[in-house]
Amino acid sequence: MNPAAVELGDVQRSLSLFAQGLLGRPLHLRTVDATARDGRLRSILTDGQHLHLPVRIDDFPTARENLGAYRVAILQQIGYLQSGTFDFDPPPPCTPSNFPPSNDRRSTVPPSNDARHGAGHADAPAGSPLAALSLWRLPGIRARRPIAPLERFFAEAPQPALLRRVFGIVEAMRVTANVRRAYPGARADIARVHAHALAARPDPSMMRPHIALIEALVQASLDARFAPREPGDPLTAMLAMAEPVTRADADARDSARISQAICALLATVTTLRP
Repeated sequence: MNPAAVELGDVQRSLSLFAQGLLGRPLHLRTVDATARDGRLRSILTDGQHLHLPVRIDDFPTARENLGAYRVAILQQIGYLQSGTFDFDPPPPCTPSNFPPSNDRRSTVPPSNDARHGAGHADAPAGSPLAALSLWRLPGIRARRPIAPLERFFAEAPQPALLRRVFGIVEAMRVTANVRRAYPGARADIARVHAHALAARPDPSMMRPHIALIEALVQASLDARFAPREPGDPLTAMLAMAEPVTRADADARDSARISQAICALLATVTTLRP
């Protein structure tokens, strides 16, 4: 065991006060099973009443850095509340002509790491991007709004699972950018957590085109940089579509519209250059 590991039980009170100071009201801390990690926290998102944290963080060589990863995880989850992820009017659904037929879902929706690791979604690293991927399943949201607008937005899409996945990544990019602007003192911790999570990601060049593009989007959300490509290249086009959500005036509706556009782009992709 890493001697610099930080146990949640040892810092729970200080983290609770930290979260309360950020949001202005108390939030309860809930633990995440340590087996649901792999350099990343999965299926983690506040329901407005709770924050979800691992029982231990031992990814980094110093206790200060591991404690910083806890703080980043809290900042990211509170970022969803402060950025309006739960409370916006989604755009109308795209027309089915923009998407592949429903019987072609295996070619367009990449398998998450869930199947390999027996855990929740893999697109939510410790501290960034914490997954909006799971928000339509959260009991707290279902109890409060049984047919939440965002849940309806996913359900009405020609490819609901694909749109959920893409929106989760894109919205996490927006929230992360907001957190960096609002809390500049956390930028070094965010960069460290992103670098750790990015190092654990697979090589997109070894994947099928649609899966490779979504993996590249995940990696872009972790600050990965890609070599310049031709303007019409699908990866170039996708990253250009996603970039506006990092701007200060972007909102959750922008994330939703951009996610629709990325899904439509994925429907046209048959090849991807290495």
